[in-house]
Amino acid sequence: MSNDMEIEAKMLLTEDEYNKIAIHLIRKHPRVMDQTNYYLDTKDFKLSKYGLALRIREIDHSYELTLKAPLSEGLLEKSTPLTPKQFKDISNDINEPNPTFDFLKVLGFDIDQIHIICSLNTYRIEIDYEDGLLCIDKNKYGDKIDYEIEMESDSMQHAISKMKQFLEEAQVEFHELNHVSKHRRAMNEILK
Repeated sequence: MSNDMEIEAKMLLTEDEYNKIAIHLIRKHPRVMDQTNYYLDTKDFKLSKYGLALRIREIDHSYELTLKAPLSEGLLEKSTPLTPKQFKDISNDINEPNPTFDFLKVLGFDIDQIHIICSLNTYRIEIDYEDGLLCIDKNKYGDKIDYEIEMESDSMQHAISKMKQFLEEAQVEFHELNHVSKHRRAMNEILK
């Protein structure tokens, strides 16, 4: 199991802003990927009630289970790679022990009560930018599509500063940061 700290500034975009930034990014030879996040919780959303987010990310038939927990700045991420069989088992509500599930058990959660609630598909364009990672995402969940820019860095102040710098280069106006995660937006959509 790997442990990482994630600090990123995020801002929702309009479709026009997203397209303008995508055209700007093409000149920088970005990495492009399609990924699906499967969000897990209990039927009564116990993980969410404690501020935790649990997901399986699928990219090119590779799977990773990640638990995110809030820190004073950013998120603690605990990740475990999964085999296709382990992913299929979890999809069928068979939760075999693994380091991430073991950690949740230590916290007092019953892993047998955890299952996939919803999914979100992301088309991502990313570049390394100013000692960080800059991504634009087109997200589809339920009947909804939204667009987002993320700047990951070693501090929130640095992430915001570099996002503003990039947006100025792309001639897109900086506006309010988004504090609602993809996980929460997807969960809110299914709870409507």
